[in-house]
Amino acid sequence: HHYQLWQQAQAEHQAKNRQRVEHRLQSLRSSHAARIAFLTELREKNQDVGIKRMRQSQIDSANMDYQQRVKQLENDRDSGDIHAQAVLFGILEIREKQ
Repeated sequence: HHYQLWQQAQAEHQAKNRQRVEHRLQSLRSSHAARIAFLTELREKNQDVGIKRMRQSQIDSANMDYQQRVKQLENDRDSGDIHAQAVLFGILEIREKQ
């Protein structure tokens, strides 16, 4: 019976975790697209070659950051598991109230 309860709790936890991660991924995709659009517009509006190069570097950096964050979120989504581990060792003594 305990194992069944654990399995149910684990399944619920994993489903909630996947849902949270999917929401965060959606938010990340939206903000990344807006950031790239903004940086691209700034790059295209400027005629200075040095500024264009700087904006392209910012775009490249934003893309690398985005890829790393997506990878981390996908790992988080796939590892949403419940594991038991000891958090305290000792002796519990129960005494009758006097």
